Amino acid sequence: MNQSSIPQRLKRVKAILPSTFRGKSGDSDGATDIPSQVTVKSYPGTCHRILRVYLGHPWDNYDYIRHIDHVMLARDTTSCFKLVNIRQCSASNELERQLQIISTIQHPNLAAIYDVYCDDEEAFLITENLDISISQLDFQTFEPKEWEIATVLAEVLTRLYYQRLSG
Repeated sequence: MNQSSIPQRLKRVKAILPSTFRGKSGDSDGATDIPSQVTVKSYPGTCHRILRVYLGHPWDNYDYIRHIDHVMLARDTTSCFKLVNIRQCSASNELERQLQIISTIQHPNLAAIYDVYCDDEEAFLITENLDISISQLDFQTFEPKEWEIATVLAEVLTRLYYQRLSG
């Protein structure tokens, strides 16, 4: 494929492979040099999540539904039941590095990052749709009453006493 047939917005990217494949690939231009500091620990039967980064906007794959605060709610075009949150932010190398780290973390208390779309200077983060976000919660600050503090302390002391008796 010659350079004139590649659209202007597409960029040549470097391949990142496990450390066992260090060195240069067969390309003559050296565009796929593999960094020596990249290592991937692999265990039999394990899967690694891969963060997919697309060049362009997400609106070919997602249908906009509505804005909720600073997040857009959208529907996946391949499944009418799959809702996602789309966050728009400015694209930077620091953002890309942080997303690579965060996307590898899997925990029930963290929303999963599915994809990232980069269009010019903007990035669109496609994340798991949560029924309610922390910005929608109404936190009220109040002074606890004496009986509320006593109830909590009684429960803590009961549990400590039980732990001491059971060893």
